[in-house]
Amino acid sequence: NIKIRVVLSSSDQPANAISGSVSFSNNLLTLNSISQSESIKIQWAPGGGEPSYSNSNGTVNFEGYILPPGYQGASGTIVTLFFKAKAAGTALIKFKNASVLAYDGSGTEILSSTGEAKFDVLPLKEKTPLPVVESKPVTSADKTSGNIQIEEIKKSDILDPRSRFLITSAN
Repeated sequence: NIKIRVVLSSSDQPANAISGSVSFSNNLLTLNSISQSESIKIQWAPGGGEPSYSNSNGTVNFEGYILPPGYQGASGTIVTLFFKAKAAGTALIKFKNASVLAYDGSGTEILSSTGEAKFDVLPLKEKTPLPVVESKPVTSADKTSGNIQIEEIKKSDILDPRSRFLITSAN
């Protein structure tokens, strides 16, 4: 599972509107969902501005305006994308196009650059099962070894697979 935050950085002046089209390697990734729960306050444009995606095209689209007084800061979350890996390889998530307009009354374009994420998706290694250790009941003759006495503590929860022991000096 892969979590990607699409963020806005507008440190110099408040941003008023955003739009973007993000592409992803749909041969390696499946987009399961888009979350807005931690997003800056955005009103999505009517008629299709709400964040949407297509796994067959490998795209994510969004368009909206930021509620007054706009957004000014270094890392405002627009949306969070939740992917699941389908195959091994080098995956790429990048903007195909994007726009950020200033909260200046004129809608001045203030986008200077877009980022991308490139990462290796590795095949899942099969987990090696832990060895099963069989326990034998301790008899009274086996309890004492030198100066140490080992006693198994009776389980209070029969569903708990762990064993507990009391180790004391046999002086």
